[in-house]
Amino acid sequence: MSYLEKLRQWGNCNPGDFSKMVPVGYYTIANLVQYTPDPPGRDLFKSLEVVRLEAQKYGKGFGDCGTFTACLETVFAAWGFECGEELFAQGPGWDHVALRVRAPGVGSIILDASVRPIKPPGWEPPATKYHARKTLWLRNPQEWVDWWNRGARNDEMPAV
Repeated sequence: MSYLEKLRQWGNCNPGDFSKMVPVGYYTIANLVQYTPDPPGRDLFKSLEVVRLEAQKYGKGFGDCGTFTACLETVFAAWGFECGEELFAQGPGWDHVALRVRAPGVGSIILDASVRPIKPPGWEPPATKYHARKTLWLRNPQEWVDWWNRGARNDEMPAV
């Protein structure tokens, strides 16, 4: 049984029980990862497996909003949710990312597990904080995980 199947069973979620899966997956990842900013000039994304290995060794995994989003995306895509990257801009580039999920009985909500203290599923950054935002719905979430693991270069970004 995979980690994601165990997580779903632990939360007493049947396949397709999307409304129960949201809090189980969200709070598990929110508590698995300790927010840690990336080094200056670098944008790092870690896979769920890397974060789990860190957590086994150190008690928590480490990462910023990109890592939280990658971990959430792995869980929710495997559970059958439609996933999208919600990008936010403060300056000239995209400064923040969160996961947007869509499923029957849930609708479309943002999951931003990188905010401390932890906010509930559906919480969104105030509109006054960002001047632009957009959602990139993913066709193939595994392509994104592979892209992140290769270093997330803009010229290699997968199709959305």
